[in-house]
Amino acid sequence: MKTNTRITIVILLTILMNSLLFGQLTRITAPNMMSEANVYEDANKSMYSTLVTFKFKQKMVDVSTGAANVNENGILYPAFKQLLNSLRSQYGNFSIKKAIPNVAWGDTLKINKRTNELVRVNDLSQIYRLEFEEPVPVEEIADILKSSPNVKYAEGPIVAYLTTSPDDPWYEDEDYRWSF
Repeated sequence: MKTNTRITIVILLTILMNSLLFGQLTRITAPNMMSEANVYEDANKSMYSTLVTFKFKQKMVDVSTGAANVNENGILYPAFKQLLNSLRSQYGNFSIKKAIPNVAWGDTLKINKRTNELVRVNDLSQIYRLEFEEPVPVEEIADILKSSPNVKYAEGPIVAYLTTSPDDPWYEDEDYRWSF
């Protein structure tokens, strides 16, 4: 009987601690707000999320075109693997995914559809995402990633606000020909 009581107490304490931890985070919502992942803030207005996006300055990962999931054995620099292991031990488990799987390293020349000229485009092949299992402090993770000499930038999920209609009182009036 005492063992069952102890187990019940441990379970209740675990639930209480988890609710206190996540009870301190408030999900950020607003009318017409869209985001790549849920965004939370704590009492200090620090942003938390399960998603951090970053871009390498050079080819750092050997991933085939079309593959989204990254095997950490494909990371070409051991120092960055150590940085990822440090993040994992400090903030919990995560997966690494290529943000735009269908682009390849060095794929920066395209044909302009209108002029048929060869033009240079931004290299999007080295943008990756860390997807954490639990919300993490985005700025802390971004700062750690940016401390690597191989990382160009790191940021949390993009938050955008949609506009639903123009600020024109005649816009929704079906009898008014507002387009003229």
